[in-house]
Formats: sequence, structure tokens, C-alpha cells
Amino acid sequence: MRKSVIGYACTSFLVIVFTTLGFLGQFFMPGYVQSQVEAAVKLTSPESTLFNTWQNPGKQGNDIYQAIYIFNLTNAPQVAENGETPQFERIGPYMYLEHRIKPKDSIGWFVNGSVQYGYRTTYEFVPSLSIYKGRQLSEDDNITHVNIAVFGVAQQAQGAGTNAPAVWEAMSFFMDLEKTPIFLTHSAKNLTWGYTDPLLSTLKILQPTLSPLVQLFNPDDPTSYQMPSECYTGGGPGHLPNRSIEDSVQSMTMWIGMRSLPYYFDYQGNLDLYANMINGTDATQFHPNVKNTDTLYAFVDSIYRSGYMTYLEDVVLHGVTLKRFVLAEEMLQPYTQNPDNKPFQIKNRAIMPLPNLPIFITKAMFLDADMSVINVTIDNHNPPSQERERDDVFIDVEPMSGAVFSAQKRLQLNVYLTPLRWKNASGVDQVISVTANLPTTYFPIVHVNEYGIASEKVCNDFISSVYTPLRVGKYGGVGSFVVAALLVVAMGITSFRSRDLTATHEEKDPINFNSYT
Repeated sequence: MRKSVIGYACTSFLVIVFTTLGFLGQFFMPGYVQSQVEAAVKLTSPESTLFNTWQNPGKQGNDIYQAIYIFNLTNAPQVAENGETPQFERIGPYMYLEHRIKPKDSIGWFVNGSVQYGYRTTYEFVPSLSIYKGRQLSEDDNITHVNIAVFGVAQQAQGAGTNAPAVWEAMSFFMDLEKTPIFLTHSAKNLTWGYTDPLLSTLKILQPTLSPLVQLFNPDDPTSYQMPSECYTGGGPGHLPNRSIEDSVQSMTMWIGMRSLPYYFDYQGNLDLYANMINGTDATQFHPNVKNTDTLYAFVDSIYRSGYMTYLEDVVLHGVTLKRFVLAEEMLQPYTQNPDNKPFQIKNRAIMPLPNLPIFITKAMFLDADMSVINVTIDNHNPPSQERERDDVFIDVEPMSGAVFSAQKRLQLNVYLTPLRWKNASGVDQVISVTANLPTTYFPIVHVNEYGIASEKVCNDFISSVYTPLRVGKYGGVGSFVVAALLVVAMGITSFRSRDLTATHEEKDPINFNSYT
């Protein structure tokens, strides 16, 4: 009897222990791990877990590349003289390793829960990764493209108001004088990173502030850095309206010294507060605990605007489950369909002009764009061949941390090719002669894929730090509940057998009460 009581006590203790472990594994461990992840993404000091990755991602093994594909016009004379459909060979990728650094001497924390920083971005050509049709590409490759400067000056003339006829006259005069061609040939390097344009150099005589340089991409000075930008640390007290401190982590509040943009105007010609907002993160980190129903906001400095993305599907990278977000449908709609896009001047679906530039942004290969205003042949395909997985913009977010493990920012730069017509001071219709026979279409120049993908090592480290404790808690908790349940069953069986044996023994050897009398 004594042994039985001790056995019951020990078994009961074990039941309590395993039940407690089960509750801890099932209910406490997920919350504990999540709280540790949320603490890790805060940027409250140089000792913060992710500070080094945020400050210099390439140094931490998170390489960011810029793959540039250039559209080489192959029938320039026929397009210029006869208005034929432009035909292109898409050449690339020209691969560049992107060095995105926030110099430590530019970083400072403030008591309102924000951190300010300068940054610089430089690019390093990688010939070994620049392979096209089995040959290694060179930055010296010759590329035929549209004369971007001509359409830039034309844009200025169109916005010159009462001075427009004079600007057009000057432009026409100097173009005739210089015999300015409508198509040019430059090296891939000069087209991408800049060249001095003869027309702009000549017009600089009339407008001294005019830059003669045409640049598609502008690398920063490697010895300096941009004006300060700012974001929330996620460590308080500052946070976004209607958002918690934790959910405001890395949300930008200033870009190169500006709290809002100066580019977009409403119907009355006033700066539009909504369109000029600096809203969201830099798209490398979002708030922890991301859900399928969330809308993720990002500020994209390369196109001078904020945007937002919605959930598409779950994907897996090296064993880590990620949530894929893509550009929201509303961002692509023309302003006749979505009035919020009026300040951005989106007249045709998924075609957005850059402010103060003759450049129009689309997705790669005109994906999702209004093809009724596009008439080009690319690699013998008209309309161009499009593949969503190859051409779309997306980010893959690890939901617990909000960290971006994979991103593909694919944007294409285009010029609106059309005869340049204007009226002189007498109201007579005129045309810039070299553009008279041009077809009207959006003309692609380059498309760029800025991308980064977490390495297998980074994914394995995340699995070890986060997934493994969760799995131990989950399956260990289940196992503990099972063991506790088995012990309870064992106790029940043992108790039943004990009672059964006692009853049997009593039947075989009854007590003789009379012997005590």
C-alpha cells in the first residue's frame, strides 16, 4: 500500500511537470520567440542586432546587384525617315554590384525615437556575371538609342508658358545648326552613367543653369554622402499615426533633407500632400508579424514617390517560408479610373512619368502596361514577350521579423517618341524637322533589376535562431502533453488493477472478525 501511494505521488508529479512543459511549449514559446524577434529588428543603437546589416548590407553577405538590360535600336534610319516600327535587341544583363553604405559618422539617434543618417550608393561592374548569348559583355559595347536630350528640352518648352515659342525657336535653330540627330550611338557605359550632350552644351549659352550631362543613373560621390534621411527606430517614443512604436520600425520620415516631396500637384496647381508624402520603409525591412491582409508601404527614391504592395502568395527560400507582396493594382490604374493617380499624371495604365524628366517608368518589358499606346518589336516579338515571374516587381518578406529575404525591383525607363510639334508666335504650326516622320510610341531605353536574395547561410542561421526553438516548443509541447496523458492513463490502469487485486485477495482470504472477539 505504501509503495502504491509513493508511485501515485511520483506519477502525479510527472503529469504536472509534463503538462506544464506542454503549456510552455505550445503557448509560451511562440510568444517568447516573437518578442525576441521584435526586439532584434529595432535600431536603437550601434549594438542593435541588425545594425550592421542596416548600415552596410553588402559587408554582411547580403549582396545587392543591379542588372541592366539595354534596348539597342536596330533600324534607326527606317524609324527616323519612314516612321517604321522601332525594332530592338535587348542586350544584357550588365551586372553591377551595388555598394549601399550609411557611413557611421553620418548616423545619429534622437530622443523622439528616430535615427538620422546619410548614405551613398556606388556601383562596381562585374564582367564575369555580364553574359549575353554566351559572350561576356563590355561597358564599351555600342548602343543605338533615342536622343534623350531632345525630348528633355521639348518638355521644358511645353512648360514654358508664354515663353514657349521662344524656347521652341531656339531649340529648332540650334538643332538645325548642329545637325542634331534624333538617334545616337554611345557606349553602354556612357548611356548608363552619363555623357555630355552637344545640344545641351549649346543651349547652356542661353540658360547657364542647364546641365549638359545626360544620366540615366547617378552614382554618389564615394568620398561623401547624401543629405540626411531619417526613419523611426521602433524603440520609441516616435511612431506613425495610428501605428504602434514596434510597427513603425524603419518607417522613413525624411529623405535627403526633405520631410515631403516637391514634385506632385493637385487639380488647382497646389502641392498635393498625399502624393508628396514620404511614406513607408526603404523596402528592406517592414514591421514584425506581417500578415496576408497587411498593406506594405515603401518609399522608392529612384522614382521619387511612395508606393504600396499587397499580398500575393507564400514562397519558400532555402527552407524559410516568405510572404510575397506585389505592387497594388490601384497604383497602376490611370487617373480616370483612380483619381489618386492624377498628381502622378498616370494617363495610361502602368505608365508613370518621372517629375521634370522626359522619362516614363513601366515594369520590365511593359508588363501590365496599356499596350494600345506601345508599338515596338523586341527580340522579334511585337507586342513584346512578357513573363510575370521574369518581369514583375515583388518582395518576399519573412513574416515574423518583417525582414525582406528576397526582392526584385524591375523598372524600365522609356521616352515618349512622337513628332515634336509647336506653334510659333504667330500661331502657325511648326515641327522639329528631324522628328517629323517619327512614329508615336513609348520607346524603351533600359530596364533595371535591382535585386538581393538572402544566402543559404543567412537562411540557415535564421532557421537555427527562430524556427528550431519554435519547432522544439511546438513538438516538444505536443510530446509533453502526450506523455502526461499516457501517465494519467497508466495511473488509471494501475489504480484499477490495484483495486482488482485487492478485491480478489479479499475473496480468497476473508477476515474472520470472530477471531478478535
